[in-house]
Amino acid sequence: MRFMELKLMVSKRKKIAIIVVVVLVVAPFGTLGILMEIGNMPHVSDVQVKNPEGSAGIAFTVYQPGISNFQEKMTLAFVAGLISNDWRVEITTASSQTPTDLSSYDLLVLGSPTYGGNPAQPVINYLNRVGDLGGMDTVIITTGGGLGTESADIMAKSVQEANGTIIKILILSNQAPNEELYGISDPLEIATNAGKEIPLP
Repeated sequence: MRFMELKLMVSKRKKIAIIVVVVLVVAPFGTLGILMEIGNMPHVSDVQVKNPEGSAGIAFTVYQPGISNFQEKMTLAFVAGLISNDWRVEITTASSQTPTDLSSYDLLVLGSPTYGGNPAQPVINYLNRVGDLGGMDTVIITTGGGLGTESADIMAKSVQEANGTIIKILILSNQAPNEELYGISDPLEIATNAGKEIPLP
């Protein structure tokens, strides 16, 4: 009788140990998957006009906000740099409602957070919907916890396949040292300076 009770206790402990291992090992991957799903959900927003009186050129900015506000902050910092040189900037998020007629713009700015080494799917979907960029000057801004070079490479390939002309790729991290690429660490300063450096049309 005691042997059976002992065997039952060992069996219960094994089950508990297995459950603990599953929770500790599998659950984080499930959480990561959920976060990636949330980060890749399209966000519908109106087109906002920044510096409506700007006369140097017109830029159209399309970005995916992501889970945190880091991508949005970097995109807006870049836009501030453009505005400092008197660009008119129209900005919106990537969704099925984002305008695809780019004929009135001089510059396209695409911003995407990085998830699992990939750019956010709504931005890629938007590029696919636009189709042919007709050689349009294009800036890519990718963000992430690390240096999202893989994400930037995928974005660059998509822009090139859409016949866009890449004039700047900006890879920014909120955790990894940005100095490796830019010599300074503050991503806001890097993004603003990059916007200021874009040549006028």
